Amino acid sequence: MLGRRMSTMHVYSIDKDIRRKVIVIIFCISIFISIIMKYLLSVPIEFIGECIKKVELLKILLQIGNVLDVFLDIISAPVIYAILYWWFDKKLWKTEYINKVLQIPDLNGEWTGKAKSSFGDNNEYTMKLTIKQTWSKISFVASFPDTNSKSESNCASFFIETNGDKKIGFGFVNRSREVSAQQYDGYNVLELDSENEIAGRYFNNRDNSAFGIDGGNKGQFKLTRGTNGT
Repeated sequence: MLGRRMSTMHVYSIDKDIRRKVIVIIFCISIFISIIMKYLLSVPIEFIGECIKKVELLKILLQIGNVLDVFLDIISAPVIYAILYWWFDKKLWKTEYINKVLQIPDLNGEWTGKAKSSFGDNNEYTMKLTIKQTWSKISFVASFPDTNSKSESNCASFFIETNGDKKIGFGFVNRSREVSAQQYDGYNVLELDSENEIAGRYFNNRDNSAFGIDGGNKGQFKLTRGTNGT
């Protein structure tokens, strides 16, 4: 968050054509499940329909709007697709075997460490990075207790190098709670050293003319994820 605002997750891009393939696969699975369910339920539904016709009140309701047709619509491919995609977006994508195929790291959790900056005299400070991620959305919220400021991401991209290295870039906006501080924008590049270690660098357009640096400053950081990260 920034100040007291709740952080907002935003979409992120991937430099591989993975999402389109995922959508096609989930839709094909949805069609298959829909066909199987309608086939398996065809006899029970026909039996229920005959029973309904024997009860006058239910027969009237059946004439007004066919309840059984509505049920068949519920198990149609688009509805099944919506349910499966929601499940995949929230949970399935980060399960062990599926994630090995997707190759998109699960960054969820609290990351803490030290950052070094070209801004000011005391250029090393504590950094905490909170990451929330689904298959389609993500948010990065960085807080700096030593400087009483926070940054929130507004866009992000995943890059998978040819050698398999994974990098994540995201833009951010920072609003310090200090009266004399100003809002500024910047960009981070994260490199995943291991499952629970991140090395990063950043630059921004923060006014730093007092130290002979015009047009912003730069820095680097190294963070470790807590044991309850995923």
